[in-house]
Amino acid sequence: MQSLITMIFFPFYIVFQAPMVLLARKLRPRRFISAIVSAWGIITIAQGLVNNWWSLLPLRACLGILEAGFFSSSVYILSTWYIRRKCTEG
Repeated sequence: MQSLITMIFFPFYIVFQAPMVLLARKLRPRRFISAIVSAWGIITIAQGLVNNWWSLLPLRACLGILEAGFFSSSVYILSTWYIRRKCTEG
């Protein structure tokens, strides 16, 4: 059971990275990341309140989706700070 709970996180994390970047571009990244982090906190608290592992599986899937959105959106924002010419000068 524990390995299933751990494993369910990663497929959602991998699949939702690209769509979350597109969603972050469409919405404003500052608001998007704020919403993701807030939802991430709510789901983390909810994980501590569940009584059985069947209830934990969808929460772990949602956590994978949110973490994919946070990481990929953060990388996108960092990549927009520097222009390409500045990175190649040295």
